[in-house]
Amino acid sequence: MKGVALLAAVPLLALAWPASATPDPSAPQQTTAPRPASRHALGQTAAPRGGTPEDIALAALIRRAERDISLGHLDAAERGLRQASAELAARPVPDRDRILAVDSWLAMTLANRGQGAEAEAIARAIEAQAPRLGVDHPAVQRASLSLAVVAALGGRFDEASDRLRRLVDLAVLAADPETAGQLSLMLSEAYRVQGRFQDATDALALATLPGGAMAELGRLRQALDRGDDTGAITAADALLADPETPDGIRAIALPLRATALRRQAERGDAAALVEAEVSVRRALDGGLAADNPMMPLLLQESLAMTLLVGAEEGSESPRITEALALLRQIAERREALVGRDHPGAVGARMDYGVWLSVVGRRREAGKIFEALAARDDASPGLLALDRRALLDVSRATVMMRDLQLAQGYRTLRDASRRFQIYALAAERRDGARQALAQRSSVYRNQVLIGWVYANALTARQTAPRGD
Repeated sequence: MKGVALLAAVPLLALAWPASATPDPSAPQQTTAPRPASRHALGQTAAPRGGTPEDIALAALIRRAERDISLGHLDAAERGLRQASAELAARPVPDRDRILAVDSWLAMTLANRGQGAEAEAIARAIEAQAPRLGVDHPAVQRASLSLAVVAALGGRFDEASDRLRRLVDLAVLAADPETAGQLSLMLSEAYRVQGRFQDATDALALATLPGGAMAELGRLRQALDRGDDTGAITAADALLADPETPDGIRAIALPLRATALRRQAERGDAAALVEAEVSVRRALDGGLAADNPMMPLLLQESLAMTLLVGAEEGSESPRITEALALLRQIAERREALVGRDHPGAVGARMDYGVWLSVVGRRREAGKIFEALAARDDASPGLLALDRRALLDVSRATVMMRDLQLAQGYRTLRDASRRFQIYALAAERRDGARQALAQRSSVYRNQVLIGWVYANALTARQTAPRGD
């Protein structure tokens, strides 16, 4: 029996800094409002131009921090931005707008590092200045992007997608296709988590229009979505071969490339599986993008899924043992980073349970499934309807194998009902409804099979001896 990984990673957090958006670093920061949006507003430098020796030194500090962000060196960027903000605040006459500009970069950095509470406090203080500065002001836009990422950290993907959509609109109005494309890639991931698949596809189309690393990443995602594994690997190789590709983008491209290689391996290409494992291990051993706490988790998840290719009931090997240990660590780390009720953390815990079930460790898996179901029952909405349906299918599988037939049948029936409601929700686009209805039919068939199986076993158990 092959398992299906319930991918819990949310690349929105990893993509929170549109790294290739760094424009001409000499572009002046807007400090008066309101005025028309300008190109690359999100990437406008907060560094002052010219001035006193102190201004020149401060500008160098800020530019270095901004460059560290684009390279994914977030720890160094945070230190530099905090120092710059403190120096500005300590001046006899503080430049409040310049402080806002620096702090907006700091909020983005903190959001990328998963420090949501502080990022939100800084970003909301900046956003409160929008009536004076204008919604198109670079600092206000960066604050809104930071709040979108914080919303994703809290599992509020509707808020995240709303903010990202407004930022995309501002970039389009400013004739800035590069930034619009980068933000659209993030928007696509937010829609994907919400189950708005057609909206995700549409956003992804916009993401691939401009050039740059983020657009190439969008093309890589498109190739994977349409099942073009060779095209996905080619797109990933181009990104990874470019020395200008930021580490954060590399850490996303590598797992996507490994996904394509795993699919090739499942079609009989054993060398592809070795290549996937070696490339991801090399990235982990090298500490790729380790400044962002979410990045190692993406790579670890990719390694675990690679090690589990071909796993089935009763499988025992050092590879499977390592993979299960990784999945447990990932679940614990996600819970520590974003809270145990975040969709990413819940999904990671489900992943671990699903694979325990796949290899036959049903008792451990059952405990995880029942705990998650109890939490969702106590706090309705903890799990999206499709996630709860997937969880119930996994629960029912364990129940059936333990001959809890009636309970297993009822649980499968509930899964079918939940998924049908999810598939027919008003926010679904027509293109997505058909695909979802097809998936829903799988659950209806499972309910029917479960009903037949339960009745057959019940009849056998109650039949008079000797029949």
